[in-house]
Amino acid sequence: MKRIVYFVLFVFFASSCFRNSDVEKSQNHSTNIIDVKESVKEIIIDTPLIGGWARPFIVNDYLLISDSQSEEKLISIFDKNNFSYLMGVGDAGEGPNEITNMGVIVPDEVHHRFLYLIMEN
Repeated sequence: MKRIVYFVLFVFFASSCFRNSDVEKSQNHSTNIIDVKESVKEIIIDTPLIGGWARPFIVNDYLLISDSQSEEKLISIFDKNNFSYLMGVGDAGEGPNEITNMGVIVPDEVHHRFLYLIMEN
């Protein structure tokens, strides 16, 4: 029985490889290429250190970076226009007003704030 199933699968995959061999594929939007190399700007940050698992979020004029590996505050807030560090919020720990498990930042641009959703196990 297993041999029949394997044979049917082999025939199916082999026939699908040869079915579209004469079809030519092309892209029509290749002229829409934009070179953004000159637009990329390096952000130099002295404080705080940002780890490799950080996630960026934009809320109005602010750039928020959540970093579960941070030794200081878990959420760093920067000015979106000049990338200057403004402040950090969210202490790591298991005590009151501390974050034990990183969640996700949800921007609320209508009320000019962000919400932090905690992931529960």
